[in-house]
Amino acid sequence: KTDLPDLVICPASVVPVWVNEAQSFFPALKINVLSKDNLFNEENHKGLWIASYTQLRRHRILLDQFNFRYAVLDEAQLIKNPKAKVTQTCLSISARHRVALSGTPIENSAMDLWTIFRFLMPGLLGPRKEFENSLSVDPEKALPLLRKQISPFVIRRVKREVAKELPPKIETEIACQLSNEQKSIYKKFTEEALNTHGENLSNAFASSSTHIFALLVRLRQICCDLGLLPDSQVIHGIKGDILLDRLEDLHLSKSKILVFSQFTKYLDILEKRIHGDIPNLSTFKLTGSTRDRAKPVSEFENSRESCLMLASLKAAGLGVNLKSADYVFLMDPWWNPAVEEQAIDRAHRLGREQPTIVYRLVAK
Repeated sequence: KTDLPDLVICPASVVPVWVNEAQSFFPALKINVLSKDNLFNEENHKGLWIASYTQLRRHRILLDQFNFRYAVLDEAQLIKNPKAKVTQTCLSISARHRVALSGTPIENSAMDLWTIFRFLMPGLLGPRKEFENSLSVDPEKALPLLRKQISPFVIRRVKREVAKELPPKIETEIACQLSNEQKSIYKKFTEEALNTHGENLSNAFASSSTHIFALLVRLRQICCDLGLLPDSQVIHGIKGDILLDRLEDLHLSKSKILVFSQFTKYLDILEKRIHGDIPNLSTFKLTGSTRDRAKPVSEFENSRESCLMLASLKAAGLGVNLKSADYVFLMDPWWNPAVEEQAIDRAHRLGREQPTIVYRLVAK
């Protein structure tokens, strides 16, 4: 009980999650969501305020007039750029207590931590330039010191500590033998690249890194489905065939299935194939262009029949709970394993009672 309100700042896609959880645990709590039609004011200045990073930045001028008890940053790694306007906005919040929440504490380097601690405890990690120099000059010496310095202020609850509360996660890799057509096109792309860039990868990266990365994306797409190639009139991919075979059985057993890919166009192709082959299987989709993320998530979670969620790795990586999913299919491996794990953990969460079965489809 306090005269001051509390403020939670999170990505826009996570705002509905905070609202639902707050209403569930504290039904008597007054909850406000910051928007152009609902701004901080003297009358409303109580209870819990939830604001997206974008809305808070747009209404930064209001922060000078109000104080908060707790200021909580959810997905706090989003303020890692100290020069960004949203970071400056968060730093300007006046609050008695500050909390930073993150399942992705370091995305690129330990430098990400500097801005988070600038929000939490200005000055703890010293001037940014000195901090950066110590990490670049002698990281083996600097990193143990950094751990020691921040450890009193970091609370971690890692998976192994809650293992007894979580059901098992069973992961299996499915090796996919490319079709003759996929093999032929894959070989054509690689031979053209070798003729153009030579066989020395270091030299090729030094002179044509953009082309090499573009080639790697093309090769990944060939392994998924030929329909992903520009101007391709052919929709054909062995991974899609394997997925459909599995879905036939899972649909009959009334299972819920989560399918991830980094390519939204591939999700479109899979959706079309599923509708054609298994028309009775309810299908939902979650991508970067999904405006109301809460709707497909809610319908998937509340469905009592077998259903399937097609989701892009990036879009479903934050603020989504899909713990009713029995099976997870990763159609194409992502270069960052932590992003994959974060996606899988949309399903493998507290509250689930049955094992989560994870399939990784990898082209040979």
